Amino acid sequence: MRDELPHSSPAWHPRLHEFQAVPRLCIRSRNFTSRDVRRLGIDAILDQALAWAGEGTEAIYVSFDVDVIDQAFAPGCPAIGTGGMDPWDALDVLYRLGMLPQVQGLDFVCIDPTVDVRNVTSRLAVQFMLSFLSGMAERS
Repeated sequence: MRDELPHSSPAWHPRLHEFQAVPRLCIRSRNFTSRDVRRLGIDAILDQALAWAGEGTEAIYVSFDVDVIDQAFAPGCPAIGTGGMDPWDALDVLYRLGMLPQVQGLDFVCIDPTVDVRNVTSRLAVQFMLSFLSGMAERS
């Protein structure tokens, strides 16, 4: 985990809307790089993120910055870059988040349809939302 990197481009975060210098997950100002995700695995990262985001709260709001996805999969983002997350990890995360009753809100940010190639990024965002909703359908 690296907290010392400056804020300037892609991020994913359940609580705060921040942008980071490299693709990373940001949870209450705690950061995970895409390298951390590859090294530790998305499930371990999400477990830590949920522990932090849910600490002392009744609800979790997720703001998913699509810029965190590697540009090969999401070309319609204003701050694209290589080395981002794989969409499969994001789909798994969003499904798990959807299953959690504490997660009571979700939005997707940083999609620019004017630069998207054949609506790839917009379609990916729809898949992300459907994954979250599928998780919600599993709630008890």
